[in-house]
Amino acid sequence: MKRLLNLRTLRILLTHLSFIILLLLIIRSLTAAGYWSPFTLPLVEQIFLEFINLPSNTLLPKGFTHHLTYTLSSIAASVAVLLGVVFPFSFLLSIVRVFKQVLEPLILSLFAIPSIIYYPILLLLFGFGLEPKVLMGIIVGIPPVFIYTSTGVQLINPNYANLGFMYTRSFFKIFSKILIPSTLPVFLTGIRLGISYCVVGVIFAEMTAGGDGLGFLISWSTTTLRIPLMYACVLAVLLVSAAFYLATYMVEKMVVGGRWR
Repeated sequence: MKRLLNLRTLRILLTHLSFIILLLLIIRSLTAAGYWSPFTLPLVEQIFLEFINLPSNTLLPKGFTHHLTYTLSSIAASVAVLLGVVFPFSFLLSIVRVFKQVLEPLILSLFAIPSIIYYPILLLLFGFGLEPKVLMGIIVGIPPVFIYTSTGVQLINPNYANLGFMYTRSFFKIFSKILIPSTLPVFLTGIRLGISYCVVGVIFAEMTAGGDGLGFLISWSTTTLRIPLMYACVLAVLLVSAAFYLATYMVEKMVVGGRWR
């Protein structure tokens, strides 16, 4: 099982790297063929050189390490709230029938509103600090977590609980040994998608109104017409997103693969 897990993880990693390499090759081919100006679509060599020099680039305000740490901190805070607050609340809302009937239609109606609408309100309430970025990541990550959690609870077979009560009267054992393992793949899929959306929300918030983070570097380099640097920052964001996705995928495969006891 461990060997199979490692092979799957390696395959996911190679898939992400192949996508990035393919994207760079397409950019190189289009630029070389003259479809776009080298100013708007630089050569791959320039982008790669800028990417390699990001940590030592003295032109970046506050330095690349500061912005990378800021983005990772914002994403980590959003993910922590998503796992520690949003997921338990979604689960409780799904299993308590009164809460589900009253609150679920209201929450689902809020999902119909584009999440970016909330960001100006967050800026007015919390200013331009870390809080609106974290909250934006949470808001964007809520829908998949809530929807998949609700779906997972609906898929619970009542016969499983009835069978468990034949052997034990402990609700905790039935909950932890029967109900959770039977729905865990659905829950983890929602969490994985929610974390991926958190990355999107944080980067969007940094690009829109922020003086820190990788999203800010993309916006700043575009405004100052440092186009190769902008593509290098986009590549850094792609790698950060791939790293979070790969980490959640590994955890999901470890848990679903039989390590939950």
